[in-house]
Amino acid sequence: MPDLAWRDGRLSYTDEGRGAQTLFLVHGFCESLRMWDDWRLPLLKGDWRVVRIDLPGFGESTSSAKTIEEHAAAVHALVAHLELDRVVLIGHSMGGYVTLSVAEQKPTWLQGFGLFHSHPYADDEETKKKRDKSVAFVRQNGHYHYVKQLIPKLFSPDRATSYSHQRDRMVLLASRAGAQGIIDGQIAMRDRPDRSAFLSQTELPVLFINGAFDQTVSEQQRQDQLALPCRAQLCFLPKAGHMGTVEAPRKTQRAVREFLKFCSEF
Repeated sequence: MPDLAWRDGRLSYTDEGRGAQTLFLVHGFCESLRMWDDWRLPLLKGDWRVVRIDLPGFGESTSSAKTIEEHAAAVHALVAHLELDRVVLIGHSMGGYVTLSVAEQKPTWLQGFGLFHSHPYADDEETKKKRDKSVAFVRQNGHYHYVKQLIPKLFSPDRATSYSHQRDRMVLLASRAGAQGIIDGQIAMRDRPDRSAFLSQTELPVLFINGAFDQTVSEQQRQDQLALPCRAQLCFLPKAGHMGTVEAPRKTQRAVREFLKFCSEF
């Protein structure tokens, strides 16, 4: 897997396909670029180039980042390194927060962007306290025990056992990355700014992918963000939780393909 020297370490990434349009995928918290392994395959059959990154502290990336803006800087570095021109950026979960930061700082780099089980709002006080408790738990008990209890909650409750293989694989991959990336990620998410004002002002096309049983994005947040951008598409998953790449792969793949075509018109 290729990598790029960046700050205090290296950024791992993949670069596949040679289409006219570039889809740049940003994984979420306790994930890596491997989360897109199977999901991306149908997209590679189209006229698209697909780039994936391991964010600092996750996957095989050895660099570190303390804020969402620093994670966005890692994306900036890879875009510049690959000399990419106007990508469509899709971010899952925490990757959506990173995507919003990139879009706010470098809008001319993008054709459009997507929030895959994500939202633009800052943490409320209750959520911040939960993140602090998670950091304390990881420091005291280790990251393996943390990811082992976290990841099953990402799936729709009544279908979680159907994805035991994928769940166990996610736990294994997350546990390989180490504790510091998890700690830094929680702090970065806790301290991130609200970007709903930016979302209401952007003229870029925006894709929302929402799961009805997603415990990390409230129903109110799902509804409120839809009204913000002037150009938006929605993919709603009535039976999914937070892992639409696993729980509804065909529907989410189709939504992204349609969004790529939509973005090509601007």
